Amino acid sequence: MFYLSLAFLSGILLIHHPLIAVCLYILLFLTLVRKGTNYFIVILSIIFLTVGYLYFTNQISKQEKLYSYLLNHSQFAGKVLFTHTPYYKDNVLKGTLEFNDKTYRYFYYLKKNSAELVTSNYPQYCYVKGELKPLSSNIYSPFRLSIKQIDFNSCKPINNFSLSPLTIHKDFIQNKLRNSNLLYPERIMALIAGDTYNLDSIELDNMKKIGIYHLIAVSGSHIAIICSIVYLILLRLNVPVLFIKLSLLGILPIYSLYTELAPSALRAIITAMLVLILPRSAYRQPLNLLGVSFVTLSIIFPEFIFDIGFQFSYMITLFILLSRPLLQNNNKFVNLLYLTLLAQIGSFVISAVHFNEIQWVGVLANLFFVPLYSFLLFPLTLIYFFIIHISTHHQILDLILNKVYILHDKSINIFLNLTHIKWFIPTLNEYILLITIILNFLVLHFLVKRRIVETFTLCLFLLLFLNYIPQTHENRLTMLDVGQGDSFLIETKKGRTLMIDTGGKRAQKEIKDNHNISKYHILPTFKKRNIKSIDYLIITHPHEDHIGEFSYLTKEIRFKNVIINSESYTKMQLKKLDELSNKYNINIYDFHMMKTLMLDDYRVNLIDATIKDSSDLNEQCIITYIIYKSTHMLFMGDATINNERLLLKNYSFPRIDIFKVGHHGSKTSSDPHFINSIHPRISLISAGKNNLYHLPSKEVESRLKEEGSMLLETSKLGEVSINLDSKNITYEKN
Repeated sequence: MFYLSLAFLSGILLIHHPLIAVCLYILLFLTLVRKGTNYFIVILSIIFLTVGYLYFTNQISKQEKLYSYLLNHSQFAGKVLFTHTPYYKDNVLKGTLEFNDKTYRYFYYLKKNSAELVTSNYPQYCYVKGELKPLSSNIYSPFRLSIKQIDFNSCKPINNFSLSPLTIHKDFIQNKLRNSNLLYPERIMALIAGDTYNLDSIELDNMKKIGIYHLIAVSGSHIAIICSIVYLILLRLNVPVLFIKLSLLGILPIYSLYTELAPSALRAIITAMLVLILPRSAYRQPLNLLGVSFVTLSIIFPEFIFDIGFQFSYMITLFILLSRPLLQNNNKFVNLLYLTLLAQIGSFVISAVHFNEIQWVGVLANLFFVPLYSFLLFPLTLIYFFIIHISTHHQILDLILNKVYILHDKSINIFLNLTHIKWFIPTLNEYILLITIILNFLVLHFLVKRRIVETFTLCLFLLLFLNYIPQTHENRLTMLDVGQGDSFLIETKKGRTLMIDTGGKRAQKEIKDNHNISKYHILPTFKKRNIKSIDYLIITHPHEDHIGEFSYLTKEIRFKNVIINSESYTKMQLKKLDELSNKYNINIYDFHMMKTLMLDDYRVNLIDATIKDSSDLNEQCIITYIIYKSTHMLFMGDATINNERLLLKNYSFPRIDIFKVGHHGSKTSSDPHFINSIHPRISLISAGKNNLYHLPSKEVESRLKEEGSMLLETSKLGEVSINLDSKNITYEKN
């Protein structure tokens, strides 16, 4: 069955990675022939490949249409059913609601008049306005509802609505946890049910950075511990083994529903149930069990194929099963070391493809955190979970768990100190990806054979190969998709970089900025292009939508030089910049002292058209004029019509090839006389989709079109890249 599951996988890969699919099937075919397999199995493998290809081609087509429909109808206004009491922390409500017979997660930033939503009776209907947002560009990504407004006068409790028993039980546990003395009650449900929605985003980011995020996903270790505890308790009570197995066969499906059918949990649960049902002889062929569960889950839940946790779960399990000879006759610490290495090797390609980064710190971090979770944290959490059903007074257990979590968080901070050394993996084409997969399996082969020298040599070669072979720098301008803000990136053929503004959100009181702009729109692009440092950052002016992400980005990448207009900053802002400068070794310059700089073949002119006595910070903007060969680019920041008039008075420009439209296309900029003077060929407008300011202005758009300018807008196209040598323009929706 294992070989048939590989054939099935080949069919799925054929859709997106035909070269890898063909190579995998040829290897599979040669293996079957070498083993002397009869023709029936070979024919069956062809059938599995065909079924995999046709089934997923059809599923993907349907899902693409649904995903596209939801994106195009993302604005929502109507009645929704809030099914149960929301989770409340840091002035944000999170919970579950229903509309159109579908269930969605939601989040809502509390306003002064909306505190009643926390204490209301549930379930209840309310009229709301909001926007459906996908978690990623993956067509199978779940959508969440960002609620903008709630009409509290429309809210009506529903008395005859019945929740499912599992939902009622979860609400019961959540209420018990809220009333406990735990420092982090939300972590209990995260470990038990794999529900990380209510966890603090910074906590999750830190776990991802050090490579231990997988430990809070319900997986094989969770299922093994649960089965072991149930088995030992019932065995102590002299329950026959047959009834113990029947009990587990009843408990495991219920638990899968409790985890809301989490892909990694289902993989482990189905495998455990197969072990319970099948005879002992089946244990000797664990790869077949893995193959059966993979094909079964893929057919029933085709969206799982695109789930990163599902991919990690199967790849790591496969690598561990292939390495059984390596894990025999070792002490527990040596096996832990090997398992950690195998998990890192097994997850290598998936991390490279999806995250464009390898969390090398995970090798060290897992040596500490895997035993901590397996032998202390998860067992304690399970005990706590059972005790709160029967007792409300458990101060000693609260104290113990709090101490363990304090140790847990302090340990994370220690490992975070190592994460400043980044290993980015640029986007791999299919040929390089195939070579990477082959090298990855060769590393596993030599490790299993305990040929340490060959293993180390191959690992070193793989590192050098991925760091130097895929590098294809080009002269490119990118308008990053940062919502209602500005951020532009220029790259040279030699790999040097210039950035203009960082984007950011307007600061709101009592609402913590999660820096999703950096996490999901700026850093992924940097990782794909292996950008670990920025040579020059020009911050046009200190408005949040232009500088807001700077402090966060300094933790992730290196800024060598930052250029500002110091006259537009307050003393407090300058002090903060100075602190960042000292902490991260950043050179900060005032643009008055650096009128021109050279970046390889680019001449960057920092133009002073500021109005010094203006109280409008937009009129304190640095205007950037860049010349690359025969291409002329003008970046206006948020400069106003007054700046434009001063600019035309003091400077003379040729026709501008690429024009960054001032102030996100607002009527306060882009005066007709100015536009007529520069005749822009391409106009870039960075603005958020459905933004509150209704930008860009229709009047400005019409003015630019009348000049024959091509309009490129992030609100419609997402991230926009222009190859400055070929003028080839590409778009990427984040």
